[in-house]
Amino acid sequence: MSYVVIGLVEALEPIVITGKYGRGAFYRALDYIPSSTLSGAIVFKLRSSEKLPENLSELKESLTRNTIWLSNAYPIVDEVSLGIFDPLPLPLTTLALKDGRYVSSALIAAEVKKKRDLDVVKVLYELNPKVGRVFAYVEGNCVKIVSPYPKKVYTRVCLDLKTRTVFMSERNTGLLYTIEYVDVEEKPPRFIFRGVVDGEVLDFLKGGLELKVGSRRAQGYGLIRLSIRESMELDKYLRERSLIIGKTLANGYLTVDVVTYLRNERSLEKLGRILYQRVRRDHVKKWLLNAFILYRNVVYPGGVYVLEPNVGSDELARLEVKPPDDPIVRLHGLDMLFFNNPIHFIQI
Repeated sequence: MSYVVIGLVEALEPIVITGKYGRGAFYRALDYIPSSTLSGAIVFKLRSSEKLPENLSELKESLTRNTIWLSNAYPIVDEVSLGIFDPLPLPLTTLALKDGRYVSSALIAAEVKKKRDLDVVKVLYELNPKVGRVFAYVEGNCVKIVSPYPKKVYTRVCLDLKTRTVFMSERNTGLLYTIEYVDVEEKPPRFIFRGVVDGEVLDFLKGGLELKVGSRRAQGYGLIRLSIRESMELDKYLRERSLIIGKTLANGYLTVDVVTYLRNERSLEKLGRILYQRVRRDHVKKWLLNAFILYRNVVYPGGVYVLEPNVGSDELARLEVKPPDDPIVRLHGLDMLFFNNPIHFIQI
């Protein structure tokens, strides 16, 4: 049996999870914990008594024994109490400011394309899209914002991979590199994630786990505490979630938030006509068993689509919690979506 879960991550040590390599040997830290990092740490702990897979074929065989499909873990503040049917705090591309409050421009932009109404165009023009990097969610009828946790940096001398001594350049000087990390202050950073797991994995997670994530794990970095805040049987979730989605479909719009990387947006065309999209695409590499797996031209988390729907709420609820068939893609948390986030339906 499968379950939908909402989980929390609390950082007990500074976290070093870097994204793309920057200029000047500067490695910028991510402001969230990737799904692949969480899932990988859980699988490693779950299989700790077994022999480690030596290739992708063995890893796939091991992963097919369980269902673990988790989202990225996004930052959250202490007083937030999101439930299992609520969207996560996401870095939405449609976030904007109007008269000092945060709104989503998604439906206004879709109406401009659909109706060609000058009054609607004027409303869209008055929105200020310069909001910076923040994570947005809904509480009551208001948009709430979570800022990324502050980062610190440390600089070290590069080591030679063969000799494990200081790497010397042609000029006979050492090379420096700088890494950002999320530090643990008085209040440890906290993150929230959602996902689908089977009964064995849920039982394994229920009591709470301490895991090591990211890099520099042997140097006092990366210790987290993971716990499950809420869980629900998949069938029950589908029934109740379908009712929630059905109420908002009455507006005639279907919004699609990209929770994790989306591999193929053509799958959305089956759900209806795309009226508007605001997304960012790029190639993404995932490191696995001493090799990179490349996902080409994926849509980044926080991307937003608006469609004229031609499917019902039952199908949409099912798609939200349907893990990818490929166990490696599932491990990396790809293709997770959230439909009709209430943030897009708040009146501007």
